[in-house]
Amino acid sequence: MLSGLWTSGETGAALSSDAFQLGFNGGGLIVTIGLVVFAFTTLLGWSYYGERCASYLFGTKIIIPYRILWVIVIVLGPLQTYIYYG
Repeated sequence: MLSGLWTSGETGAALSSDAFQLGFNGGGLIVTIGLVVFAFTTLLGWSYYGERCASYLFGTKIIIPYRILWVIVIVLGPLQTYIYYG
């Protein structure tokens, strides 16, 4: 709020990065590292919850196929727009 960048028209991570960059030397790096750590821990958390749910529903034999499918989905997820809309 103090940086005044909230009126710039930027939103989300771009706004946060710009505001931190204006307030701190290397502020953009702080936001980038925070986003990477958040994304990685979110992937780990959802992987764990999904694996526990799948093993509860289908037994322990589903764990390896679930992990393989999870890794495939992680790779294909960011490419979704490119795959569908070329």
